[in-house]
Amino acid sequence: MNPFEFFAREHDETAVAIYDIKMNLLDCNRTFCETFLEKSKLPLTDLMAFMVNSDESLAQMLLVVEVEKSRGLCTMAYTAEGNRKEFRVRLNSIGEDADKKYICSFTDVTDCMFFQKVLMRKKDHLEKLDRISPVGVFNSSSGGSVLYVNSGLVAMLGYDNEYQVYNLELKDTWVNPADRDELLAILNKDRIVSGYETQWRKRDGTVFWVSLAATGQLDRSGNVSYIEVVVLNIESKKRTEKGHKQLQQHLHSIVNNKTAELQKSNEKILQEIAERQRAESLYEVLHSIAKETERTNSLHALLEFIHRELNKLVPTPNIYFAFFNKHTNRYYFPYSVDKGDCISSFITSEAMQGSLTEYVRTTGNPLLVDEKEFAKMLSAGKIKEVGPPCHQWMGIPLKDSQGVWGVLSVQSYDTKSLFSETDLVMLSGLADNISMAISRYRSELNRRKIQSLYNTVVDNLIQGVVMCDPEDVILFANRAFSGIMGIPAENLEGMNFADLIPEPDDVARAYRVREARRLGESSSYHISLKRSTGELIPVSINGIPRFEDGDYFIGTIGLIDLLDEAEVLLEGS
Repeated sequence: MNPFEFFAREHDETAVAIYDIKMNLLDCNRTFCETFLEKSKLPLTDLMAFMVNSDESLAQMLLVVEVEKSRGLCTMAYTAEGNRKEFRVRLNSIGEDADKKYICSFTDVTDCMFFQKVLMRKKDHLEKLDRISPVGVFNSSSGGSVLYVNSGLVAMLGYDNEYQVYNLELKDTWVNPADRDELLAILNKDRIVSGYETQWRKRDGTVFWVSLAATGQLDRSGNVSYIEVVVLNIESKKRTEKGHKQLQQHLHSIVNNKTAELQKSNEKILQEIAERQRAESLYEVLHSIAKETERTNSLHALLEFIHRELNKLVPTPNIYFAFFNKHTNRYYFPYSVDKGDCISSFITSEAMQGSLTEYVRTTGNPLLVDEKEFAKMLSAGKIKEVGPPCHQWMGIPLKDSQGVWGVLSVQSYDTKSLFSETDLVMLSGLADNISMAISRYRSELNRRKIQSLYNTVVDNLIQGVVMCDPEDVILFANRAFSGIMGIPAENLEGMNFADLIPEPDDVARAYRVREARRLGESSSYHISLKRSTGELIPVSINGIPRFEDGDYFIGTIGLIDLLDEAEVLLEGS
C-alpha cells in the first residue's frame, strides 16, 4: 500500500505533503488538499508565501534540516476565506543529493494556541471562559484534591458532571504518577510549565495522551500550594506522529534499499575496471591526446593517434569519426577504419536518416547495442537499417558549448571483440576530452589560416602599417612602412616608434595622442619621420587603439601615408 494511502486512512487529522529538492509537490494526503484547496498544488515556497512570517520560518527550518540534520519546527498562521488558523509545521528530509525529498506536515494547533493565550488572562476572565471551552481546565491542591474543574475536563475524562470529578483525587488519573511528581518539581522551581506531555486514564480505563500548561501558586514557605492547569487532549496528535514516524521509516527503508542496489552496481563496474587495469592507462591516454594536439600537423594524423590510444583501453578494430555540419546538413568522415563498410568522405543527413549515428547525434546520449537490441529499436521505429549489420555497435556523442557536432563509433563484426557497459562508460568519460582535443586543433588550424591570410593582406598593402604595444614599441611592420623608412621590417620590430621622430614637438604630440588612445580615442595627425639616410619625410598617421576583454588597452595599430609637398604647404599655411 502507498504510504500516503495508509496515512490518509489512519491519520487524517494532520495535513502532510512530500516535496522534491526544488520544493515542488510530489504527493499529499487528503487532509492537505482539503486544508489548502487550490493552493495545495503549489511549491512549498509559494504555499508558505500565504502564511505569516513564512520566508523567515522556512529558511530557519531548512537551516535546521540541512545543517543540524534535525527536524525543522515552527508555528505559522494561515487565513483562508476569512478563517484564520494556526499550524505547527514540521519539516524533515530523506535521501541525499538529487534524490532528496522533504516531508512537511501541518498540524492544526489553533485551539491549543488560543487556550494557551487564555491562560495568561486574569483569573476571573479565565473562569468565565473555560466553562465553555472544549479543553480541560482545573485547579487542584499539591496533594491532588480538586478545587475547580470545567465542563471540558469532565467530558474529557468521561464523567457525567463536575461533582463526580470533585470527589476524585486527580492524581489517580495519571498513568505514571512519577510524571505528576516531576511536574510539581518543575513548578516548584520555575512556577510555570507549558507543553508537558503525559498519559491520563479515563473513567472507563481508556488511556490517552494529554498536553498540560500549568502555573504553580506558592505558599509563604515557597512551596506549591495549588496548581492551575489547562489540559489538551493530544491523542490524535500522538497517533499522527506515530504514523508520521512509520512513514519516515518506510521511506528510509526504500532509500536504503535503492542505495544498496546502486552500491552493488557501482561495485560491479569498479570490479570490471579493476580487472582490466585501466585506471593508470586512462590518464596516460588523456595526457597523450592533449600533447598530440600541440604536435600534430593534420586532422587525419590526430584522429589516427586517438584511435591508437583508444585501442589501449577498448578493442577498436573498426572505428570512424563522423563530423556533422549543420550549415550544409552533411556528415563528414575524416577518419575511418572499417572492415565491413567503405564509408564515403561526405554523406548527406538524408542518407544517414534513421542510422545509429544519427540517433546518437540527435539524442546526445551514448549508446551500446547488440543484434537483439538493434532488432528492438528497429521494430519500435527508432532506427532504420543503414550500412552492413554488425554484432555490436557503440557510439558516443562529441559535444561543445553549441551542442553535438559529431559521433565517435566503434563496431564489432564477430564475437571475438565484445564491448561491455564498462567500455561505454569509459568512452563516455573520454568523450569530452576527445571533443576538446579535436575542437582545439580545428580552432588552431582556423586561427593559423586566418593569421596567414591577415599577414598576407596587411603585408601587401601600399599603405604603411605598424602594430605597437602600450608603450609604442613596434611589434610588427609591413613592407610598405619598411620601404617608407628605408629600414628592414625585422630591424623595425623592437624599436620604439618615438625613436623614428626627430622633432621634440612631434614626440610630445605623439605622446599626447597615445594617452588619448588609452581612453579609447582614435588619433589622426601629421609629423615628420627620419629615414635611415637621415632624410626627414612628412607623413600622415592614423592611430587606432587596440583593447582586449573590452577595456584593457594592449596597444595601437598605426596607418602611415606619405604627404606630398602640396599637403605640407597647405598644412603650413
